[in-house]
Amino acid sequence: MNPSGNAFTPQMLALPFFTGFGPDELQILWKHSRPVSWPADTEVIREGQVATEFFLILDGKLMVQTHVPGRGEITLQTLLRGDVLGWSWLTANASFSFSARTVQASSALAFDGTTLLRECEHHPKLGYLLMRRFALVMSDRLRHTRLQLLDLYAPPRTSGAFPVIKKR
Repeated sequence: MNPSGNAFTPQMLALPFFTGFGPDELQILWKHSRPVSWPADTEVIREGQVATEFFLILDGKLMVQTHVPGRGEITLQTLLRGDVLGWSWLTANASFSFSARTVQASSALAFDGTTLLRECEHHPKLGYLLMRRFALVMSDRLRHTRLQLLDLYAPPRTSGAFPVIKKR
């Protein structure tokens, strides 16, 4: 899948995502990755779209969003260099749980999740390392979603330091 070059750059390997991968696992990841880039204000993934890949952000800024009826798009999280977008590819017949849009021009490595799942069958260490990373991604996304829900459904704020007391 990746015809350009033959290895990740040192700048890419410095990203926390790659920590702990050995040369064999890195070669498999490289083989199933490709560079991608998007201009500002571009939809990268759409909630409900079939999920077959994930992205490691190399540069730029993206918003992870979800649609809330009556409120429109709600931003759950902002992703920057080193963050991962997309975990839904881990499950069979999966679709993306959230949407993502670029805030500014952005670049990433796109990984073929479908093919990597097959590789994990033959390379259990790769599967274990990927699952550990994506457990963190899912946990982080869930935490950010929870914070947004708390904000979305919080009682209305009053204008002063004290709540308004109604007279009887």
